[in-house]
Amino acid sequence: MDRYINQAGGKKSSLLMKGILMIVLLVASFGFQPGGAAAADSKEAVKEKWEDPATLYKTIKDPKERLFFHALARPDGEDMVYHIKGKAYAYVPGDIFNKDLKHGQALFGVEGYNIRKAVQVEGTNDFKILTREIVFYTDLKTGEILKDWRNPVTGKTFPVSHIENDHVNFDYRVVDGSLRNVIKVGDKEIGAFPLDAPERLGETYVFHADAFPLYDLKQRYQINDPMNVKNGVYTSAEFFDFQVPTKYLNRMKGNKTPEGIVPITNSWTRVSPWTPWMGLDETEHPGNLVFHARSQVLDGFDDLPEWIKEEVKDHYPIYQSSLEEVDPTPNATSWTAFYQNVLKTAGKTWEQWVASF
Repeated sequence: MDRYINQAGGKKSSLLMKGILMIVLLVASFGFQPGGAAAADSKEAVKEKWEDPATLYKTIKDPKERLFFHALARPDGEDMVYHIKGKAYAYVPGDIFNKDLKHGQALFGVEGYNIRKAVQVEGTNDFKILTREIVFYTDLKTGEILKDWRNPVTGKTFPVSHIENDHVNFDYRVVDGSLRNVIKVGDKEIGAFPLDAPERLGETYVFHADAFPLYDLKQRYQINDPMNVKNGVYTSAEFFDFQVPTKYLNRMKGNKTPEGIVPITNSWTRVSPWTPWMGLDETEHPGNLVFHARSQVLDGFDDLPEWIKEEVKDHYPIYQSSLEEVDPTPNATSWTAFYQNVLKTAGKTWEQWVASF
């Protein structure tokens, strides 16, 4: 099937929620990527000895913390998927581009997934959540994958680079029966922080995350090209709400490891710079992309829509499963992926790449 088309046209929660934020896809996918500086060209995988996460999971005492773990991954160690779908809009201060690019204009759809699993690091009380995520930009009318996109401000047409984040990993630890979020900067651990209780709204528990990603491309990834972000510094904001039915709390009690998934849903919003493949410098063309999407947990890759499975099998086969090894480099982002897959391959800076169209 050809899915491509051409287009011409406050409490303790601040620390806890950095961990919750990494659940999606999105995510960040979607922009918020923890980890320290390392060469962007270096990707030597490190094989660690792992154990089944179920044994460590059962040492978590608080049923609500166990419920939260299900938003991270399956405690039985099998792959789990967040399927995401939504739209990206133009945020244009002062509506300065007039009719060319209107403030609030829907630009394209977004649909894809994050696939993940939990492992226990052998001989420790540490969990690692190992994930990959791929999200496609789609045509608003047909839902088909975009191949080209016409920049309405400059009139140039650019090839679309979809979100390919291999990898997005993060860490948790069980301390005296309590699940903690482990925050690291590079190889240095900042601390293992307690979780906050979810907010109850009717018959739903809600875990939320408000985060403001900030990183220097050169310092963190050794990328000397600032690309389209001011001073080479990426800044964005991301907001998540994870909804879990309260009735599943009883499943978290006792000494049994629940099998399968809990039907968790999520709402995600991100305000970020224009993606680099759009050919818009945020200094010369002030504005942002606003992503607004929903997601739900699925058992695994086989439960995704057929067109996504077909596209991934044909063109992105590694995204059929989560990672089998730990990659020590910082987590991938749309900007690092664009650098690796497009700019480095072409031997061009971002400005040179834009000028070639």
